[in-house]
Amino acid sequence: ALEKMPGLQVTGAIAEVDLNSDRDEAERALAEVHKRSLEVRSRLPGPQTRFQQGPFFEPCATSGLPSETFDRFGDTTEAISAVSYAKRQARKDWDVWLESLLPKGQGFVRDIGELEARLADDLNWMAVIHADGDRMGRVFLNFGKYLEETGKRATTAEEFLNEYGEFSSRLEDVGIEAFKSALRHLTRGQGGQKGRKLAVIPLVLGGDDLTLLCEASLAIPLVATYLEAFERLTEEQLGKRFTASAGIAFTKPHFPFHTGYDLAEELLRSAKTIKDASSFDFHVVYDSTLASVENAREKLHIDSVRLYGGPYSLDEATGTGRLGQAVSVMARRVDGLPRSQVHYLREGLFIAKAEADRRVTLLRDRHQKAVEPLLYRSLFDSAGRTVFLDALALSEFWDGTLPMERIR
Repeated sequence: ALEKMPGLQVTGAIAEVDLNSDRDEAERALAEVHKRSLEVRSRLPGPQTRFQQGPFFEPCATSGLPSETFDRFGDTTEAISAVSYAKRQARKDWDVWLESLLPKGQGFVRDIGELEARLADDLNWMAVIHADGDRMGRVFLNFGKYLEETGKRATTAEEFLNEYGEFSSRLEDVGIEAFKSALRHLTRGQGGQKGRKLAVIPLVLGGDDLTLLCEASLAIPLVATYLEAFERLTEEQLGKRFTASAGIAFTKPHFPFHTGYDLAEELLRSAKTIKDASSFDFHVVYDSTLASVENAREKLHIDSVRLYGGPYSLDEATGTGRLGQAVSVMARRVDGLPRSQVHYLREGLFIAKAEADRRVTLLRDRHQKAVEPLLYRSLFDSAGRTVFLDALALSEFWDGTLPMERIR
């Protein structure tokens, strides 16, 4: 790790186990390993301490760490650190592997510069997405329970650990296959015109973890298909249906990535509040100084209602399907609501729930097909949420279509 991946922090722990003993011994050893690993990690200094700065070191052009070598970047030669150099070398194989995930003739946008150029030509919004499986850490910590739930026999320590390793390997495959499934839907639909690169930049893809940048119009279709595929594939390959969650931060291209990622992580935590269902939450960032979704949403609580609908499950009636229908109305894809009436309803929302319901009743007779997708019984569901403002924000870059094989 130190030679090939400088800058990476690696910790580990060892617990001995007799493979011929019963499975309880293996479970004890795994618990001990997890405990020791946390202790080691808490005592180990961070990787930054390996790279001490001094007056004779030129800072790396990209990382700020002390430079160790020179590398060509475009038409210039840069002084870069060992960390940056290792990443650039690994990038070549990463790009080749990513291209193998797409249908023949398709390709990814290569970097953020190319993505920004694309957005400058079309819509000037992008998305930072962070997704992972729900409660997967708990499965690894209580693996015996998973074996019992799936009817797998593992009586000895060796059989238990073999099942443990097999589960980890299959979970890795599930995450990759779920992403490939989402890409197939995109390349069939709005994201994959022939000869045009897919405006998606995968940054992390391993196990149940997914982090990427993409064009805003692709974000919700990609997330919805990924979550659906993750559920389906875990049931097929792991013997039990597991759910996953995602957070999506919609930002302008020059919005700081680290802040966008932090917002996506916060939205992921919000999505995980929905239990026993795959879900996502999102926020459209209009304020360049925004540091917390929670702070932004405080202004959207009026009396007993809240003017945002997230998080959204994959359920068609109350979740992603309803959101897509509402966006279709706002985007005027089908039976669109006149823009003047959209603003009339929006104004009513910020006055009071009763006023918003009164205004939607007035519009219902005149624009029934446009108003119905926005309603539960009123503009608000039983929890006092409305999809109206979410749909209005999304309609700026998404038409409401979901290229999925099925939504439960």
